[in-house]
Amino acid sequence: MSENVLEEVKANSLFPDDLMADISRSTLGRTLVISIVVHVILLGVTSIGFIGLCLKYDTLYPKRVIAAERVEAKKKAILAADKASVPAAGNAAAAPLPAAGGTTAPPSPAAAGATPTTTEKSPIEQTLEEVDRNLPKKSNVTFDKVDSLE
Repeated sequence: MSENVLEEVKANSLFPDDLMADISRSTLGRTLVISIVVHVILLGVTSIGFIGLCLKYDTLYPKRVIAAERVEAKKKAILAADKASVPAAGNAAAAPLPAAGGTTAPPSPAAAGATPTTTEKSPIEQTLEEVDRNLPKKSNVTFDKVDSLE
């Protein structure tokens, strides 16, 4: 009879290898590798522009180089505008041509270096340019008698 009981216990028992069979075939490792690959691809795709700038400017900090280029371009534009305005001012300051009667025309105020006449300002512009010289009233609020600050 003990043999029957032993066989019955063996038939109804679960062995550790049988219990671990489902867990040992886990896809955790494969899922982890797939997740890492997807993250690397996502990072690479979203960084294409930055990588292109790094390669173009041969640095890991292309924003600094781009900012320096913008400043340099603004300086060049200002210098070009100044150079373009200098010949125009030089032509205006040139000697006046003789009039048809043989006399020279009187010099204009702009050519003589005088300041150009100012136009009347609208009431809104005058209001905006006014400066309020009144000081604010002195406040009587003090923090000397506040208990929580001690």
